[in-house]
Amino acid sequence: GRAADEIIAEAASGDYALIVMASRGRRGFARLLFGSVASRLARYAPVPVLIVKAAVPDRAARRVLACTSGDERGERAARWGGQLARWLKAEVMLLHVLSQIGLAPAARLEELYETAAQAMAQGTREGRHLARLIELVREQGVTTAIEPKLRNGLVLDEIVAEVKEGDYDVVIIGAHEPPEPRESWAGLGAYLLDDVADQIISAVRKPVLVIRGQ
Repeated sequence: GRAADEIIAEAASGDYALIVMASRGRRGFARLLFGSVASRLARYAPVPVLIVKAAVPDRAARRVLACTSGDERGERAARWGGQLARWLKAEVMLLHVLSQIGLAPAARLEELYETAAQAMAQGTREGRHLARLIELVREQGVTTAIEPKLRNGLVLDEIVAEVKEGDYDVVIIGAHEPPEPRESWAGLGAYLLDDVADQIISAVRKPVLVIRGQ
């Protein structure tokens, strides 16, 4: 059968905690014509999906980048970041992108230029969010370094830039709950409905762990 549909059905029928798969990393017209198994799994799989596109270095993972948002998706990414860090004895970076602070009620322009430490010290919304995520990571039994970081700009651009600048082994992102799947979404429809998570999967050359749901 269709690879994505069969993998999703198998994951739903057994007691699985994680799907690990390789991806061809198709882009442009090839992605439009053939679709993406990785993209469909990231949207509809009942468990988290680890997508590996590039050659994985012959070393244990040392740095985990958990990309957070100011909602439950960010908390799920932080929990998984903590679990991976504990299993691998790796460091964790918690990245939060300030993309709409200028439109937020009572937002201060200077908040755009604050570091994560400054935001947490001043108790801003983003600072409280990062402090909460650090607690969640520690609750997973992590004893290695946890480094929070703020960036300002478009979410996709800033995550891609951070991945290029940092020596990360795994990138963790949260994903929106998708609408109900429909067969008519194949091809052009699915291509046009790509969300930020799907764009990150396509743009980042590191292994990406997509967390959806609980």
